Amino acid sequence: VYTNLYANRYDFEVKFRLVRKGESWPLQSKNNIRFSNVLMVHKAALEGDGIALCLPIILIIKDLEEGRLVPILDGWHRPSHQNYVACKKEDWKNKTLRSFSDWWAKRLNSYEKECENRLARHLGRDYLLTLLKN
Repeated sequence: VYTNLYANRYDFEVKFRLVRKGESWPLQSKNNIRFSNVLMVHKAALEGDGIALCLPIILIIKDLEEGRLVPILDGWHRPSHQNYVACKKEDWKNKTLRSFSDWWAKRLNSYEKECENRLARHLGRDYLLTLLKN
C-alpha cells in the first residue's frame, strides 16, 4: 500500500476512514510505504509495485481514461475536502500576488470540474456522484 499521507503526522500506520454512500469503513494497513510526494505514489502504482491510496483525480484522470490505472475500492474513498489557495499574510498585500492567487484558484476550480466531467464520462455519473456526496 502506497500513500503520501497518514491519519496524523505522529502515526506511522495507515489508518483512514473511507466513506461511500454515507457508510464509513476503517482502513488499516501495516504493510505500507509513505512517500513525501504524491508523484512518487503515482509512479509506484503505474509501475505495478502495489496499490496507491488517495491519488487526486486531477493527477490520475488520464491514466484512468487510458486504462493504466483502475479504481479498486468500488467507490470507497477518503472524505472530500475543500481545496485552498493560500499565501503569507504579508504577501497578500502585494496586488500582483493577490491577482495571481485569484487567477490560480479559478483555474484550479475549472480544471477540477473538467476532471470530474471526464471521470463521469469514463466511469459513469453515478460513480462521480458517489464520490462527491462524501
